[in-house]
Amino acid sequence: MTAEIIIDKFGQGDAVIIYDQGMVIDVLIDPPINACFYPPNTFVKAKVLRKLTNRGGYFISLPSGEEGFLKSKNQYEQGKVVNVLSKVYFDSEKAQTFTDQLKLISKYFVLQLGKEGISFSKKTPKSVDKEKAIHFINFILKGHSNIFVVCRSAICQLDLKGIEKNLKLILQKKDEMLNSLNKENEFYDGFARCIAAKRFDWSLYLVKEERGIFERLGIWDLLEKLTRNKVFFGEGSYLILEQTCSFYTIDVNSGKVLNITADQLNSKACDEIYYLIRILGIGGKILIDFLPCSKSTKRNIFNKMIKLFEKDEARNMIWGWTKGGSFELVRERDKTPLNIILRNN
Repeated sequence: MTAEIIIDKFGQGDAVIIYDQGMVIDVLIDPPINACFYPPNTFVKAKVLRKLTNRGGYFISLPSGEEGFLKSKNQYEQGKVVNVLSKVYFDSEKAQTFTDQLKLISKYFVLQLGKEGISFSKKTPKSVDKEKAIHFINFILKGHSNIFVVCRSAICQLDLKGIEKNLKLILQKKDEMLNSLNKENEFYDGFARCIAAKRFDWSLYLVKEERGIFERLGIWDLLEKLTRNKVFFGEGSYLILEQTCSFYTIDVNSGKVLNITADQLNSKACDEIYYLIRILGIGGKILIDFLPCSKSTKRNIFNKMIKLFEKDEARNMIWGWTKGGSFELVRERDKTPLNIILRNN
């Protein structure tokens, strides 16, 4: 089956789903028209309202008319206008969080505004001549100040012309962002289409873009099933997924499956859990209650989860087994959770 990227008009932008070999690889959906939150990686010009010393930040007034929370160690006077960047919105009971550490991200570079320098991802291959690249990048940066360039590991795919082309593109976006903030108080760099373009090489996919295609192909129904708190996998086994106030829980259940061992079910559950965490946009602290198993199986599960999450684009930390027998990990929130999008629609 041909790998596909399917795009439908939705809300403030688009809904994008990526298929490969008949399996959903990723889902990215922009907020509904009247949503009370911004997509992640939206730059906005905000006004400081009041300081919350015990929470390490400030309540801010946003161009949308909503209030947000700016997490910052910097000192701001009441009424100060600050350029901020939206974080992922995930809790309808709280104000959306923002940061004053501004950065732009592409496949090859991360631009951090407000400081200067050049660094490389820890995963950058040794084949990259860093000294030569630094000299060349410094030459391109002439005329640009207060910019720190992080070279991502994918830079190994570029020659010097490629470095020049892609660095100039993100520098141009930086200028567009600053101009947009000055004129319109907002700049969107986290729309679904934009993120999909950064994560996937569209030349390798059959792209289908049509208004109403999600409804016609039954994609909305598929996504609704994925966001239920009971998700079946294998031959009748299932997961129970629930968001509490402080962490996310996943419970592994065998159901009526009798022809497979608990160890085999736990192994299958690892694959399904990793898949759902990515697709649904689950982040923060995550606790998993696997079926009872031996110490050797627990080691196998730990090693398998580490191997699975090495492929995850979001930063994560696999803590492993707690004394109470649960499995714990922490994952960066990399997109607005799917259930938040569907609930607000």
